[in-house]
Amino acid sequence: MTHAFYSDAAEKIRTELTRSERAAVETVRTSLESDPEQGRGLPDADPDEIVSS
Repeated sequence: MTHAFYSDAAEKIRTELTRSERAAVETVRTSLESDPEQGRGLPDADPDEIVSS
């Protein structure tokens, strides 16, 4: 079962990839789904900003 979410734009671009490029995308997706810790997070907009609650 696939847990990855593709936006409409990503899905459109994915259809334009070659067979080997699509295979590479699927390999990475599967790898990240099986071990999400190996991926890296998105950078903060301003890493020096201190958020107070």
